[in-house]
Amino acid sequence: LMDLFSKAIANVNYGQLLDEKEVWENVSPNERMNHWHLVAEQKTIAGILACMVGCAMSERTNNLTKWYEFEKNLGIMSQVINDVGDVWSFTGYIETEHSKRVSNEESDIKYTYPRLWYFQQTGKELNGETSQ
Repeated sequence: LMDLFSKAIANVNYGQLLDEKEVWENVSPNERMNHWHLVAEQKTIAGILACMVGCAMSERTNNLTKWYEFEKNLGIMSQVINDVGDVWSFTGYIETEHSKRVSNEESDIKYTYPRLWYFQQTGKELNGETSQ
């Protein structure tokens, strides 16, 4: 279990590192959505670990793959909700004022799910530039 926990913590940190501006600058426009999914999966790996540990402790490992996929998708969905919240200045289901974090992400051109979805649909960046 300690090995799994240490790997989960390393993955969360790796996901956060992959989400830094300097890393995003080296991701091609057409690979950004794949990169976003990798970041989301890594940053939410702790939830996957919790499901796996729960299965192991309850001796129900026959459902391990299903729980793994469920939690992976739940983690990605929570990251989408977080990104949409960044766009409309809310966290979870509680509206908040425009936070400093959101302002910083906007000035750094944070690659949120809505921004990447827009690019996939139009081939244009939100600043009006087209892809290369």
